[in-house]
Amino acid sequence: MASFSARFGPWAIVAGASEGIGAAFATQLAAMGLNLILVARREAPLRELSDSLSLKYGVETLALALDLSSAEAAASIQSAAATRDVGLLVFNAAAASIAEFSDAATDALEKIVALNCTGLVRVVKSVVPHLIARGGGGLLLMSSMSGFRGHACAATYAASKAFTTSLGEGLWAELEPQGVTVRVCAAGATLTPNFMSVTPEAKRETAFPMSPERVAELGLLSLQRDGRRGALVIPGLINRFAAFLMARLLCSSLAVWLMSKNLRDIYSMPVRRRGTAGS
Repeated sequence: MASFSARFGPWAIVAGASEGIGAAFATQLAAMGLNLILVARREAPLRELSDSLSLKYGVETLALALDLSSAEAAASIQSAAATRDVGLLVFNAAAASIAEFSDAATDALEKIVALNCTGLVRVVKSVVPHLIARGGGGLLLMSSMSGFRGHACAATYAASKAFTTSLGEGLWAELEPQGVTVRVCAAGATLTPNFMSVTPEAKRETAFPMSPERVAELGLLSLQRDGRRGALVIPGLINRFAAFLMARLLCSSLAVWLMSKNLRDIYSMPVRRRGTAGS
């Protein structure tokens, strides 16, 4: 814990911190003694988490209720970080939608791009110069196995996570030589409140979900591994096997078909054939 705090502290930013994986990251970082700038859109649960972590672990916390898809969010984070020695950014915030592309509301799809892509770039860009100037620190970007292949019923989300993974790998190549550790954590299904709310109870176990706490733990551990192994980390043995299967043993079209079929089965969304659209 002391070595982690010395390397990535004394302050960390967790974007998308109010629940699920983000809250797990915040809790584990506080337990290691890092002070926290917590960012999320919903103010009430964010402040509740902030107060509880400060009380339990004796760390300083700052809660910023911000819409990370907005143009102003990155400037607010940069301003808060300017007077604090931030050594780590965890970007966990994301928007998602389970729907056929033709059915999804345009503003919902635009929200995915605005938060998962544009918001990500803005926030990372606001922090990276500071990490370079201080001579070290870390970036941990939460991606998803959905980004490994395009697939039906979440095409825009999958594309946005492909963007996250590619951005993180590019930043790894640029920043690791400058002393900044960069990791991209591509999680599979996780027992977050959002997953629980949209996934039928009878189908949840078929996705082999991990706990948010375990995903966060493995993500933070990856920051301490040898940087020559690359930026990408996939938490969970089953997830790593599935990624190997898709990348090495299946052709692209079969991998896309299989991911699409699994999602359709979980959410009971049958394939639409010609002449049946909208039925």
